[in-house]
Formats: sequence, C-alpha cells, structure tokens
Amino acid sequence: MKQTIKLLMLSFMMMITHFADAQCDPPTSLNHTYNNAVSTFTWDAVAGADDYTVEFKYPGYSWQNLEFAETTPTNSLIVNDIYQSATFEWRVICNCGIAGTSISTVSTLTIPCPQPQALNVTNLNVTSATINWTPAIGMNSTLSDFVASYRALGTSTWISLGHTFDLFKNITGLQPATTYEYCVLQTCPMFNSPSSMGQFTTLPSCYAPTGLINDNTSSTQARLNWNASANAVNYTVEYKPSTSSTWLSLSPTNSTNITILGLAASTLYDWRVKTDCNGNMSPYANAQFTTSGTNGCIVPTGLYATSVGNTSAVLNCLSVAGAIGYQVQWKKLSSTSWSNFSSTSPTGIAINSLAMNTAYEFRMRTRCGASTYSPYSPSVVFNTLNCVSSGINNNEWIDYFNIGSLFKSSGKEIGGYALRNQTVNLEIGATRTGTISAGISGTLNQQNFAVYIDFNRNGNYSDPGEQVASGSFTNTTNNTYSLIIPTTATPGTAGMRVVLRRSNNGLASPCLTGFLGETEDFTVNLIAPPPLRMAEKLDVEEEIQANPNPSNGQFTIQMSHEHEAIYFEVMNLNGSMVQKNSLNEISTFAIDLMNMPTGIYLLRVKDKTGKIHMKKLVKN
Repeated sequence: MKQTIKLLMLSFMMMITHFADAQCDPPTSLNHTYNNAVSTFTWDAVAGADDYTVEFKYPGYSWQNLEFAETTPTNSLIVNDIYQSATFEWRVICNCGIAGTSISTVSTLTIPCPQPQALNVTNLNVTSATINWTPAIGMNSTLSDFVASYRALGTSTWISLGHTFDLFKNITGLQPATTYEYCVLQTCPMFNSPSSMGQFTTLPSCYAPTGLINDNTSSTQARLNWNASANAVNYTVEYKPSTSSTWLSLSPTNSTNITILGLAASTLYDWRVKTDCNGNMSPYANAQFTTSGTNGCIVPTGLYATSVGNTSAVLNCLSVAGAIGYQVQWKKLSSTSWSNFSSTSPTGIAINSLAMNTAYEFRMRTRCGASTYSPYSPSVVFNTLNCVSSGINNNEWIDYFNIGSLFKSSGKEIGGYALRNQTVNLEIGATRTGTISAGISGTLNQQNFAVYIDFNRNGNYSDPGEQVASGSFTNTTNNTYSLIIPTTATPGTAGMRVVLRRSNNGLASPCLTGFLGETEDFTVNLIAPPPLRMAEKLDVEEEIQANPNPSNGQFTIQMSHEHEAIYFEVMNLNGSMVQKNSLNEISTFAIDLMNMPTGIYLLRVKDKTGKIHMKKLVKN
C-alpha cells in the first residue's frame, strides 16, 4: 500500500514537473510603429505558441474593460485608423495549446494627431487671400477640425481665424504689398497636431494693366490698347524694336490706348505699360506687335486658340481687310522647327496630332496676293489638355447612373459629353454597389463601361489605379457594378468620370474622343472612414451615458459629477456638424435628433476640466 502511494505521488510530481516545463513563455520585445494611419505591432515569436491574443485599453481602466482585441497566428498585427491623439495600453498573451496561456506582456502607445499638409495660397489680392491645406492621411474629420492663424511677418501677435471643418480659410483686411505668415493645425480630442507654416505676400495697391493688344497696325504705326487698372491716374508706355536694348518712352496718358507713329515696316516691336497710382507705380506689363510690310499687307492681330483638346486645337485671328488668305505656323514651345498650314479663313483653323499636356505656340501672317504676305504676328501660347473625352452618341448613351446618393437620368448629350454639377460622398476604403444603364436607338449592341476617379487631382483619369469599376452588358435595363475606393486615397473632392462605349468599338477609355458612346463627369467627395475600429467601442467610456441608445432621436445624456459638461457637438459620419450648444456645468442634458436621418452620430462633449468625452449615438 505504501509502495502504491509512493508511485502515485511520484507520478503526480512528474505531471507537475511536466506542466511546469511546458509553461507558455510570455512574449518579449513589444514594439509599435505608426505611419499614414497604419499601426504595426510586433513582438518576438515564442516557441510552442499556436497564436497570440492582442488586447487594448485606455490607461486607468481594467483589462476587463477592453477597447479592442484580436487573435493573430503570427507575431505581428496591423490595425488601421486607431483613434488619434490617444494613449493606449496594449498587451500580448501567448496561446500554447495544452500548455495553456502565458502571462501577458504590457506596453504603451500614443497615436499622434496628424499634421496638415500641402499648404498653398489662392485668390491672392491687395487686401485678401485664401489659405488652403490638405489633411494628413488618417485625419478623422468626424472627431477633429482645424485651427488657422496668421500674422504679418516679423510681428509677434497671431490673429486667430478660428475653427473650421473646411480645408481653407479666407483672410481679409490685409495690408497691400505685405508679407504674412500663417499656420494651420489639426485639433484632436486629447492633444493637437504640430502647426504647419506658410507665407504669402499681398499684391501692391497699384496693379499692372492687363489685356494688352494692338490694332490699326500698318507699316509705320500701331495703336496699343490695355484694360483700365484700379486707382490709376496715368499710364506710362515704352516701346522698342525687339532687337534693341533701348526703350523709347511716350508721354504719360490717362487713356487706355495710345498710337505710336514713325515705325519701321516689317519689324517686331516690344512694348510695355505700367500704372501710376498717384506716385505709386505698378510693375510693367509686356507685349509685342509686328508692323506690316511696305506692300500694305497688314499683320494679323487678336490671335487665340479654341476647342483645345488632348491632341488638337482650333487657331484663329481677327479678320484683316483685303486679305485673300492666311498662313499659320505652330510648334512645341520647346522646339525650333515650325509646322505650316494655309487657310482662306482667319478662324476655325484645325490642327491635329499634337502631344497631350504640352505647351504650343502659333503665329499667323496675312496673304494679300499670289506671293504677297505680311510679316508674321507675335506668337501666342496654348496648352493641350490632359484628358478630354466625348463620344458619338447617335445609337447609345448613358441614360441612368447611380452610386451612393447620386442618381442621374438623362438623354443624349450634345457632343457626346456632359459635365454634371453633382457631387457624391464616398468613404475611403469602402466598396459600394452602383447601377448603370444605356439608352439605345436602333440595333442593340453590347456596351463596355468604366468609372474613373482622379485620385491625384491632375486632370488625367488614365493614371494607375484610377479606374475603380468596369463591366459590360447587352440590355437596356439597370446593371449593377462594384466600385472600390482604395485606402490610399486622400480626403477631398476629385473628378469622377463615367464612360460608355460600344464593345465592337473597343474597351472604355478615359481620354478618348470620337468613339461610339458617351461620357459624363461628376464630382466625388472622398471622406475619411469613421474613426477607428475603436470608434465602435466608444460606448465603454464610463464618464458619459446616453439613454435610450439606440433611440428614435431623443437622447438623455448623463455625465458623472466630476465631469460636468460645458459644451457639446454632434457630427454625422461624413464629419458634418449637425448640432452644438454651450452648457453651464451640468451633468444631465438632452439631445434631439428627431429631424435627422437614421444612422450613427458621434457626440463630443467637453467637460469643465477641459477633457473631451465621446459617445456613439444610434438613431433608429
């Protein structure tokens, strides 16, 4: 009996030793990196681990009150769009099958508040300007906005432009010809981003004239014209042969034109004009003209390009009395070799086979006899476009297109193209289902279609990754398609193009003209996704309660006494504020969303200590 007991005890001790030896080791070397709203968590692999459990919580909470948890078979985990400006504790537990689970290893991470990018200035004027910026990747428009300020360079006091959910701020009341610096930061619930800085200089109060042109030009004279400038008292005009370095001055004039006499025939002249604003002088504006030859053949004026497309343009000039024809020359601005074309008309001179997105210049001369020509005019520059699209829609056209909240029914568009003044919000990273159908006149042919979004905003829909949907059908009913917005897209508006093309005419293409079919252009507003998978866990915050939640739109908000509220705002998932109000340090207040659409809203409350609390509200 004693021997049996000894054997049992020995066996029991061996089992204890076995399980002790097989204990699952805790993970080591926990590390977190953050880039473009993507968090990567890594740790050293543990021998014998089947998988790992990764858990997240706010500091100060227990591990029973998790924000997020996930199990992964590898020693790494990627999480997108973690709540900005927040500090979390995270831990990793090894799961080793029969050996059980390890003790946890704990670390801490803080997600930064993303800094605005790509600052620039538009609408620059004498006393005003518009500053613009681009949100950083990962910017949560549903939980934060921007704050902008400016000051004259060299001064110490910043002038606040306040908060905005827009990506721009207008500044007025500036001083002329003054350099200003400005800064933009993004707000976040716990702390703000660093400031991004920029500079601009306002225009002087005295403008240079615009609209310089010549007319009544002969072999010995020319009349020079310009548009009136604000605050002008007089204008000073100078001219010279283009081969000379010496400017000849004319007497100041308060008119917006002046005639020069005694010129040389068949000569290219430079001329310039500046504005005198009661002693404050503008810069010069410059132009050229060519005098006619002694044969009396007048140089064309008023050159302009129309119908400029991807690879073509139509060249024009003003009609010249007595002309029997015109000769036009054109070339790339970077080239030294001209191409030639003769026409009996001064307008509608079409040229083709041009390079896309390229600067060209052209000039013209008048033909007054069998071999009698005027000198060539000064050249005019135009740029071919990036991506023009239009079809021949006699037989097929887009009669219905839908994606998200955008619904458009239409007939045949003049010229096979339509620019729609319609915008749809689409969430970055989302897959949406849309509908398209064709109108058909005559034979029913198979149709190819494609949808493009200009993600890099360069006007060219043929860049890699900009085709977001495509398909084909042979019917006149509604056809569904899937549209995918990549996670790499940046928030903001962009062009969206829909192309329908007959299949035996080729695949749909974004930058093509003359195909059998039709093109329609819309605008898409790319919005950041709702904040975090962790936004789904906002309800765990104990300092704020909403009842009932979900509700029909009427919520009672209850704060703990030490977190009495002084301000709240409610935003939809597009980042638009739908309600806000100041409060007088109260712990209970009501929110009424009865008139709002059903869906999810985010409540942001500021308490008397300055702390921000958030709550997800669900309206049925």
